Amino acid sequence: MATTAPSFESSAPFPLVRATSASWREHALTRIAEQRLLLISLRAAGAEIPPQAMKTIEDQWAAAESAAKGLSGLSFKRIFSWFGGAAVERVTSQLDAVETALLRLAPPDYVLGELPGLLVYIQQHLPADDLRVQQLERLADDPTSQLTVRDRELAISARQAANVATRAEVTRLRSFGTVLLVTALVLALGAVGVGAFGLFAADKVPLCFTPDSKVVCPTSTALVPQKAPANVDRVDAAVRHQASAWDIPLVEGIGLIAAAAAAAISLRGMRGTPAPYSLPVSLAVLKLPLGALTAALGLVLMRGGFVPGLSALDSSGQIISWAVVLGYSQQLFTQFIDKQAQTVLANFGRAVGTDQRQRTADQAKPT
Repeated sequence: MATTAPSFESSAPFPLVRATSASWREHALTRIAEQRLLLISLRAAGAEIPPQAMKTIEDQWAAAESAAKGLSGLSFKRIFSWFGGAAVERVTSQLDAVETALLRLAPPDYVLGELPGLLVYIQQHLPADDLRVQQLERLADDPTSQLTVRDRELAISARQAANVATRAEVTRLRSFGTVLLVTALVLALGAVGVGAFGLFAADKVPLCFTPDSKVVCPTSTALVPQKAPANVDRVDAAVRHQASAWDIPLVEGIGLIAAAAAAAISLRGMRGTPAPYSLPVSLAVLKLPLGALTAALGLVLMRGGFVPGLSALDSSGQIISWAVVLGYSQQLFTQFIDKQAQTVLANFGRAVGTDQRQRTADQAKPT
């Protein structure tokens, strides 16, 4: 008796009208489509899926799909959802739960076929001395093994533990990135406040120097009126009169550009990550307002004689040049943050004991 092959619809399992706002969202939608096709294939191959299990899986797909497509428009709810990681956590946790359910419901041959790839994934996220990893390695090394209920539960347990470890790594990455962005926001507000103060009260904190009876500001240069008696009050009055509303904004702008150059150079050794949070971008954003502030505040310290020998700049060009140097010098403070970010990225997806496992594998290779 001839049997007819199961037919599959060629259309996507859900409408993809337009691209989403992030690559991780597209990855999630693609993962949903792959899981749906896998479930169709398992049912066509004779796997019995209880109606209650089908309903649960469909609900999980719906929740993940809704979170992956995201909220429409720009709103505080969408911003807080991104900073809090709720959307990412919902998508990953729901799809991880579906994959665990498929391992539980699939035929033994499917689970055995998935075992090598599952083992690689688990080894990336669980330590080498984990008993589940060790038992799963022994199961994968035996080509004649038959999948028992105990073996299936072992694979499911290890998969769940690896999923939890993966989401914890993403959470740590998100937390670090959020700290960087919040710090950058505070610094940006400070830089805007200093610039606004310079615009409306330039004579209160002038960035001007007085070498050789001159008043040298970032945007202008003038002579001090030669009137007797020559005292500090007359020079101070000339400085405040010569100060321009654009002195501080100009210095901050130069410092910001110098910080942008430093950020671009510092990214040369930064590695990327498949996680939905980009630490290199957060680091670059942090450096910009910090460069603006270090340029302006550094010149204030120089004018106050905090740096010996650098309190009498004699041209506007020198002031601008020092603004460039001071803006770039924020790298002295942020280099420690760069190193921490590199450490976080290097450890992402790398379980404790990975180096030991690699050394053991290298020793086992024939010489």
